[in-house]
Amino acid sequence: HYAVKSREDYLQKFQRGRISRGDQDVKEGLATRNATTGQVQLRPLPPAAIHSFLTEETPSPAVRASLSHVELRLLDMAVYEFDRRDFSEARNEGILRFLPLLRQRLPRLFAPTAVSAPRGLPTPLFTLD
Repeated sequence: HYAVKSREDYLQKFQRGRISRGDQDVKEGLATRNATTGQVQLRPLPPAAIHSFLTEETPSPAVRASLSHVELRLLDMAVYEFDRRDFSEARNEGILRFLPLLRQRLPRLFAPTAVSAPRGLPTPLFTLD
């Protein structure tokens, strides 16, 4: 439900735990629950998995072979969820269809308007007509 800026930022958020899946992650052995606070935290990824996540598009066979079942599942989840949230390469050009209308209205944005605002409030620069 959120976009991420970088793999480093995402990894920090991921390791704190997944809010909507906390109980399920504990049940599956992917996370632990703090007995005092009740906070759920994913089990830490080992350094080789972190390095792989930060430097490779997909984990190498050697890294995958070195991980336990739980560590491999966590790494696969991190890669999958990051790919779903990484919009750094995406470009949404949907707004371009509004450019002609904006160009048409732009001169009016700065023109004096006949619409008067209630006393004490600024006069609007544009209208919704």
